[in-house]
Amino acid sequence: MRIERKLLEKIAEELTKQYGKSETWKRRIIKRVLLNTVSRIVPGKLWIVRGVPELGDKYQHYEVYNKDGNYICTCYIHSWSSRRRPCTHVGAVILYERITSIVEPGPGFEPGK
Repeated sequence: MRIERKLLEKIAEELTKQYGKSETWKRRIIKRVLLNTVSRIVPGKLWIVRGVPELGDKYQHYEVYNKDGNYICTCYIHSWSSRRRPCTHVGAVILYERITSIVEPGPGFEPGK
């Protein structure tokens, strides 16, 4: 199953406006989803986002937690990320969750190309 890129971009645009983020942030969260970097570990609570060096990631993976509706990423513990909340790891998780609420991932799931 494949999600149309237009739908992915529309939802990413909504998130960008909602969080007051830049066009670069939007492109980066789309790229993370397209690269299948998001893995749901505990539905609604915990995700692992694989690091992508070309997006500036310094670690192999990042953990994103949802605590009472607030998303927390392990990248927040580093001083260089304190002013970028929500980070693109969190943005990718939210985008992934919105997309999968429309189409549940299954065998052959592709977020788009």
